[in-house]
Amino acid sequence: WIINEGKRVLKNTKVIGKWKDENGGDRAIGYAGVRTKCYSVICENSRKNMIKAKGLKKALIKRELTHKIFEDCVLEGKEDQPRTAQFLR
Repeated sequence: WIINEGKRVLKNTKVIGKWKDENGGDRAIGYAGVRTKCYSVICENSRKNMIKAKGLKKALIKRELTHKIFEDCVLEGKEDQPRTAQFLR
């Protein structure tokens, strides 16, 4: 968002070809995309590494998934072990 005189200006909203910066200016140095909505990005600042996996709980992603698992799956065709999570509804 760009703030101009106390109001938000939607500069890139619904403009084809414009992307939002999800890393806050930090450059990505590694990417492993298994499929849509399932990828891992390593950034220069190690605190900004992103792992996204649709359908999995955040705690499971944080605890058990690493960038190495994504790389092995993409580059070597290895299948990873199934993960299970317990949660209350």
